[in-house]
Amino acid sequence: NEDELTPIFKGETFQDKIDEYYRLEESGDEIYDLLASKLSTYMSYWYYSAGAVTDEDFEGLQRDMDEGKI
Repeated sequence: NEDELTPIFKGETFQDKIDEYYRLEESGDEIYDLLASKLSTYMSYWYYSAGAVTDEDFEGLQRDMDEGKI
């Protein structure tokens, strides 16, 4: 089903998911590396803004990443 969500980190237990995280990190998979980079950028932006960011702020961040400014 197209609308069904698929977890990135497969596994039943938390340890299974951690193991999958490390496997993906070490695999050199281009899609995973891009995802991890974008996610860490978003999380850092949110964290260092003390959580006071809007949708527009994230859209601007996405534009900056797409344009290679970040």
